[in-house]
Amino acid sequence: MSGASRDYSDADLVAYLDGAAPEELSREIEADLTTDAALGQRVADLHVPMDALREGFDALLAAAPPVPDFSTLSAPAPAPDPVPLAAARAPRRGLWAGGAFATGLAAGLAIAIYTGLGTPAPEAPRPPGWKAVVASYQSLYTPDTLAAAPAPDEAANQLAQASAALGLDLSTLPEPDGLDFRRAQVLDFRGKTLIQIAYAGPGGVPVALCILPAAGPAPKDMAAETLGGLAAASWNEAGFAYLLIGGQDAAAIQPGADTFEAWSRGT
Repeated sequence: MSGASRDYSDADLVAYLDGAAPEELSREIEADLTTDAALGQRVADLHVPMDALREGFDALLAAAPPVPDFSTLSAPAPAPDPVPLAAARAPRRGLWAGGAFATGLAAGLAIAIYTGLGTPAPEAPRPPGWKAVVASYQSLYTPDTLAAAPAPDEAANQLAQASAALGLDLSTLPEPDGLDFRRAQVLDFRGKTLIQIAYAGPGGVPVALCILPAAGPAPKDMAAETLGGLAAASWNEAGFAYLLIGGQDAAAIQPGADTFEAWSRGT
């Protein structure tokens, strides 16, 4: 069930993610995460995928051009004698052209050095995709997060809200063996509706079925993945992308993934 919690600052949530928050503040945030979907979205947005950033910076350093050896450049020529006033009044084309050429050469050299001597700058790392963001969010869950089951009418109401937001009837969604329904949340990923349906798996391990509108209607076969250290399985069907994620045992979530995939394909 979603509810409002204390108005935490971004600094509070970043300290919590970094493990630097006071113990009492950490307990409050963890408790509110179990009921406040908006707070969970804020925490997910503030979570920085450090591995992806390190890889991006390593790529930038590897592609950077070497620093030019300025010791090989010739010393500047001595300044010419002052031009007599009479001569200065009559512009001379040769001197002007030579000065313009030298200025252009200096500007070109500066631009070449600034841009890496003609080497194009490497592309910046792409922002993480929806599955990586879901994995970051899911990694915050503990068995205590999903310890309480909602009343049947509340569960039905949550699924009805999720169905309306997504445009997909979730009322007939099966409940695979070993997965106990805990809640359904309506989230947002870059302007798209993202539905998270949370379950308590074997031993209370948090497991989530996430559904997002796909870029096209073409189906994609199921693929087993490891996302953020969590076992996962994903597939596409009828214009929607599906992801089941939770725990570290791929064999434990595969039966649930098979059940949900069959439901999504109407078989």
